[in-house]
Amino acid sequence: MLQELMKIVRVKRVIGPLKGPGPGGVKIRGVTQDSRKVGKGFLFVAIPGEKLDGHDFVADAVKRGAVAAVVKRKTSPEGSVPQFVVADPRAALADLAARFYGEPSLKMRVAGVTGTNGKTSVTYLAESILKAAGRKPAVLGTVSYRYGDQSLQAPHTTPESVDLQELFARMLEAGVTDVVMEVSSHALAMERVRGVHFDVAAFTNLTQDHLDYHESLEDYFEAKKTLFTRFLSASLKDKRSAVVNLDDPRGSKIVRGLPKSVERATVSVEGVSDVSCRSRRLNEDGIEAEVVCGGRVLAIRSPLIGEHNLQNILVAIGVARGMGADDASVVKGIADLDCVPGRLERIANRRGLNVFVDYAHTPDAVARVAATLKGFAERKGKRLLTVFGCGGDRDRAKRPLMGREAGRFSDVAIVTSDNPRTEDPEAIIEEILPGLKDAGLSDDRILRIVEREKALRKAVDLAKPGDFVLVAGKGHEDYQIVGAKKIPFSDQEILRRLVGAG
Repeated sequence: MLQELMKIVRVKRVIGPLKGPGPGGVKIRGVTQDSRKVGKGFLFVAIPGEKLDGHDFVADAVKRGAVAAVVKRKTSPEGSVPQFVVADPRAALADLAARFYGEPSLKMRVAGVTGTNGKTSVTYLAESILKAAGRKPAVLGTVSYRYGDQSLQAPHTTPESVDLQELFARMLEAGVTDVVMEVSSHALAMERVRGVHFDVAAFTNLTQDHLDYHESLEDYFEAKKTLFTRFLSASLKDKRSAVVNLDDPRGSKIVRGLPKSVERATVSVEGVSDVSCRSRRLNEDGIEAEVVCGGRVLAIRSPLIGEHNLQNILVAIGVARGMGADDASVVKGIADLDCVPGRLERIANRRGLNVFVDYAHTPDAVARVAATLKGFAERKGKRLLTVFGCGGDRDRAKRPLMGREAGRFSDVAIVTSDNPRTEDPEAIIEEILPGLKDAGLSDDRILRIVEREKALRKAVDLAKPGDFVLVAGKGHEDYQIVGAKKIPFSDQEILRRLVGAG
C-alpha cells in the first residue's frame, strides 16, 4: 500500500489527498521513473536530469494511471494525486524499488565489481567459477544481463535502480543463487545500487575515462570508492568482503577507508597480498600461474592471454572466495572460460594471421592489450597492426593519449571511426593523430581511414602470415552509433568474412 511504502522515505511534505479506496489505502502496482512505463496503480518518481526533467511528465504519468508521485518540487496537476516532496528523488526511487520488489538482494549472494578496465572479464571469470561450484549465477554488465537461459540487452553497464531490483526479483524467482555485476561510476553517482545488499565489492583499477561526466580523475575515483565506503558498508549481509587490487596505487586508499566490519582480500601480481602470484608463464596460448591464497597454492591455467588478464584472474579469485567458492571450483572455473566476448577475442582464420578484437577504449587498456600482442609479435619477428578510433561525444582529452599508447607498440596504426555519434569522424581522428606522432610513429606507418570496414580490410590486406592484428575499441558491440542511429556493425563478423573462418 502507498502509505506503507512511503514510510521508508524521508518525506518533507505531502501535497494533495492521501486517502484512497479501501481500508488500507491505495495499492501500488508498480514503481517507475519513466512515464512511458506507467500503468494503472503505479507510483511515479520524477527525476531531474540534464536533458529531461521528470517533473515535466507528472501529468502524463497521471493520465497513464499513476496514483501518486514522488517529486523534488511541487508540480502540476496539483491536487489530482498525492505528491510526496523529497530532497533526493533518485535515492527515493532506489529505496522504494528495493522495498517494492521485496529486497531480493538479501536472498542471493551479490558481488559488485568496479574499476575502469577489467570489470567484464572479472564477472565472467567469477561466473565460471560459481558454475563449477554448482551454483546458479547471474551476470549483469556491459555485454548483457544473463541468468538461466535468459540473455537480455544491456542498455547500461549497471541498470537503473528500479530496473535492477526488478531483475533481481526475476532472477530470484528463476533460482539464481549468486549475482556478479559490473558497477559503473555513473551508477554509483546516480544511486542505482542504493538498496543493493552486497556480499562482496571488488576494485580492478582506475585510469582516465569518463571525464566528460566527472569533473576530474579524482572525482571519478571518489565515485568508484563509494561502492566500498557507502554501499558495501550499508549492506545488511552478515559477512561482507572487499577485494582490492593493490597493483593500482589507489587500491591502498580504498583499503584504508574500509570499516572494520568489512573483511579485506587484497590481490597483487607483483607484491605481497592475500591473493598473490608465486610464479607465472604467459604466452599467446594462455596463462599458467601458481597463485597463493589462504595459505594454499593453486595451479591456475587459463586460455585468456596477457598480464592484465592474470590480474583479472586474481581479482576474480578474491570475489569467488568471498562468495564461498572452494579451491577446486576456482581452478576448474578459470580453466573452463575460453573467452570473454570482445576481450582479446581471437578470430580464427586460414591465413596464418593472429587477429584479435578487444574493447580497449581507454589509454591504459590500449597500452595493456597492445603491449601484450607486441611482445608476442616480437618473439616471432613479426609485426603488430592496430586498428582503433575514439568515441564521439565522450572524453576528448583521452584521444591523443590513446593515440600515443597505440603508437608506442604498433608497427602500423590505422585510425578510423569508433562510434562517432554526433561528432565529425574526421575531427575525432585529427585529435588522435598528435598522440601517434608523439610516440614516434612515422607518417608512412599511420593510415587514416574513416570508414571502419575499409580500415579492417586494409589491416587484413597489409598483414602477412604470422603478423598480429589488433582491432580495438568496440569489442563485443554489434552496432555503430552514427548520429543518433545504431547501425548494425560487428568487427568480428566483418573480420571473419575478410580472413575466412578458421
